[in-house]
Amino acid sequence: MSTTTAQEYFIRPVHIDDIPTLSQICLLTAEAGQSAEALHKYPELLGLLYIKPYVKLSPAFGFVLVSGAPESEGDVVGYFLATPDTRAHEATAEENHYPPLRVKYPNDPFPSGATAQDQRVIGRIHNPMIRPQGLVDIVPAHMHINILPQAQRQGWGVRLIDTGIEYLKDRGQDGLFLGIDSRNHNARAFYTSVGFKPYPFPDKEYFYLKFDDWKGVKARGMETRK
Repeated sequence: MSTTTAQEYFIRPVHIDDIPTLSQICLLTAEAGQSAEALHKYPELLGLLYIKPYVKLSPAFGFVLVSGAPESEGDVVGYFLATPDTRAHEATAEENHYPPLRVKYPNDPFPSGATAQDQRVIGRIHNPMIRPQGLVDIVPAHMHINILPQAQRQGWGVRLIDTGIEYLKDRGQDGLFLGIDSRNHNARAFYTSVGFKPYPFPDKEYFYLKFDDWKGVKARGMETRK
């Protein structure tokens, strides 16, 4: 008789050496939670937009989900990246991150063979998203989170967010927000279930959370398992 041992995972702070792996995870989950590999000739673009600025620039922080026992050299299978100050982070990225990328990835004309999705991301590099002021006034922090399929639906998304929330609480913050792909119905249902509220805005779907409304680890009676 054989037995199946559940995969162990743990959470640790993000390291700069994680950037390539996190960029790959971003690519593998970018198409409304599915892989976007077939949609890009320049697959590095998503990591340059959604990963590198949150690992290398300030103010920002993050945590990663790793397979294996704590302190082991397991594989990174998910991440939570955030900034406590959206406007400061946008300004830092505009000054220090985007200028060389605009030279490497021009938008007139676009690089040879750039797909429609490549062009969309390059357009965002040249014209970065400015989050709605009304939303930033409610909660100045924002986040990005992605987890590979093998570690989903086991409570690790809640635990990653919970870890980020505790970090922000310790620094006097009371909430955060994120944007989602409007096609990702599973994400919408998840964020609603844990206390996030929709923020109406044209052309982009945002959700925000006040930490007093968080229905996370404690509310669900979950083990912390960090």
